[in-house]
Amino acid sequence: LRCAGLTLALSGLIAHAADLAPRKPAAPAATVPARRAPGVEADRVHLAAVITPGIDEARRQAWLETLRALVGQHNNNSNTVNRPNGRSAPQAAWQLHVWELTGPSSGWPAQLEAQWKQQPVLALASGLGTLWQPVDAFCAQHKVPCWFPSVDAMPAPAGAQSLYFQAGVRLEAQVLARHLRELPPGRRPAKLVQFYRNDALGAAAAQALKEALAGGNVE
Repeated sequence: LRCAGLTLALSGLIAHAADLAPRKPAAPAATVPARRAPGVEADRVHLAAVITPGIDEARRQAWLETLRALVGQHNNNSNTVNRPNGRSAPQAAWQLHVWELTGPSSGWPAQLEAQWKQQPVLALASGLGTLWQPVDAFCAQHKVPCWFPSVDAMPAPAGAQSLYFQAGVRLEAQVLARHLRELPPGRRPAKLVQFYRNDALGAAAAQALKEALAGGNVE
């Protein structure tokens, strides 16, 4: 389902981006330059996949192989695509760039900016990580869509440029909080003590549960 959703989303995005590519002016007197979306060239569209540190190698390899297979499938398909306005045009190839981030999250914005300056992209074609806030903020700053990143903790709040499959540990915290609130009074705990892994992901999960229980009867 994730593969199908990513393929459909990217196909629609690329079709729309092609309509933003420069066209020959209707008359020599035209003075307004045509607008081209970042990462869009005449025969190809540049996409990026972001990987944050700390990902299990087997998971990383499986994710990359799947994403590269999707891109390869697209590039091997028919060379025409039907536009929403009824026109048919050559289908641009997708070129995937893998942006692997290193070190603490405080240094990720600079790494993303360096990659962007080297090669702007139309969108982030998925992503893989634990925490995602710096990447989400980068997408919001540059207005770059980020489609279906596979992350363990969705930013809160999430930027308007990103579309997530699910909220990760934040969703788990909300489900647990709802369960506790709906317990009968005799079974509902008055006080909850959290034990969590002392890293960024564990802290995000614990904070999400604290926020979800705020204003209720559970301390």
